[in-house]
Amino acid sequence: MKEQIQLMKLVFDTLNKLSTTQLDDLLAKKAQLKLIYPEEKKVKNEISNNEIDKIVNEISNELEQVDSRDKAESILNNRTINKQMLKLISKKYNISLNGKDSNTVIIEKIIENVVGSKIKFDALLNTDLKKS
Repeated sequence: MKEQIQLMKLVFDTLNKLSTTQLDDLLAKKAQLKLIYPEEKKVKNEISNNEIDKIVNEISNELEQVDSRDKAESILNNRTINKQMLKLISKKYNISLNGKDSNTVIIEKIIENVVGSKIKFDALLNTDLKKS
């Protein structure tokens, strides 16, 4: 009974705060009362955008330092990286993705475009064409 009285008081207080026009609209069924829940706090596992940007930059810097595809693959596979982060890394290097690309495919594209292209470029620079 006590809960019912508290509930009726809450409804009365809410109705008492409404303007005459709002009350008239409610009575004419032009408006409705709506139950709204306060926003839930973010889950602890969610990462802020600043943290995501920091992680993406760290990974990108690590990838730029490695000289083999295997090392790049271990960097990407040993970190907790979600698809959003992989897409941001791809965007940083202007790597085109398909909407249906899996994480594995995105990782392969990143490795080939960041590390693989560097390996190929270094091979071209270090090739001595004058030797027979």
